[in-house]
Amino acid sequence: MTFPSPTPELGKGSAAVPITGWGPVLLFVDRFAECRLFYEQGLGLVPQVQRPGFVEYAVPPLTLALHATEHRRADPGPGALHLHVDDVDAMAAQLTAAGFPPPAPVAPWPWGRELGVVDPAGFAFDLLEAR
Repeated sequence: MTFPSPTPELGKGSAAVPITGWGPVLLFVDRFAECRLFYEQGLGLVPQVQRPGFVEYAVPPLTLALHATEHRRADPGPGALHLHVDDVDAMAAQLTAAGFPPPAPVAPWPWGRELGVVDPAGFAFDLLEAR
């Protein structure tokens, strides 16, 4: 994948499709049950959302989530970032127009519609239009 060269427009941003918030800070863990014990009994966090291989904890101002490695869709590394947007299709179009086409189409999930993106340094993250 090639990316456009920096231009004098850097630093101005684009309000066309704004980022509206954070999704959970997501940690992929190999030892899910042991990690739950650490976060719940060791740190005293209380689960807010639980599914097989997944748990979320409120740690204001963000949310921390543990995700069992065997349940992840790809290999984005040890963690993941989700940024919320109001219109994931418009964001896909905006990225494409700016020369950063997403590597895959928008994917529907029970929690919303996600668009996986990769920055020029190779960091993969998701843009989420939450339900």
